[in-house]
Order: sequence, then C-alpha cells, then structure tokens
Amino acid sequence: MARAGPAAPPAPVARVDDIVDVLHGIEVADPYRWLEDGEAEEVKAWSTAQNARTRAALDALGDRARWHARMVALLRVGVATAPSIAGDVVLSLDRWGERE
Repeated sequence: MARAGPAAPPAPVARVDDIVDVLHGIEVADPYRWLEDGEAEEVKAWSTAQNARTRAALDALGDRARWHARMVALLRVGVATAPSIAGDVVLSLDRWGERE
C-alpha cells in the first residue's frame, strides 16, 4: 500500500512531435526526439523542471536518508560477472567497494 504524502509538482509538459521514421518497412513513431538535444534551451528547461519535480518527491520521503544509506551499502558489495567474448575483446564486470 502506498503512503499518502505531499503531492509532487505537476509533471512538466513534454511537447509531442509528429515524427515517424520508416525502418525496414516498419513505421516507428519518435514523438520525443526533441529531448535528445541536451544543448537545446527547451530541453534544458524541461529537464530542470523534471529534476525539480523528482527532487520534491524524494525530499518528501521522511526515511529517504535511511534508504539512501542502505542503497550505497548494497552497491558497495562486490560484483563479478563471468567473462564474455565479443569478437577479439573479453568483457567482464568487476566492482568492489569504492572501485569500479
């Protein structure tokens, strides 16, 4: 059951463009392509508003500090994956404590 709390500010309005690409004969809509230009003032303004909304929602959580500390502790647990080969490259993930 979700806890009721202060309402977050409304989500910023995201423009919806009528952009459709045809890829291998299939129409693929991409109405939010404009958000891919991180240097555009409109995108910066939208991102700032979205970040403010997210910050307000997170700050409203009374036990956020406890959850943040727990997530940090869990992410510091060592992780190692089996190596995989991609062409002539061997890939693996090894992360321990503060080291990535």
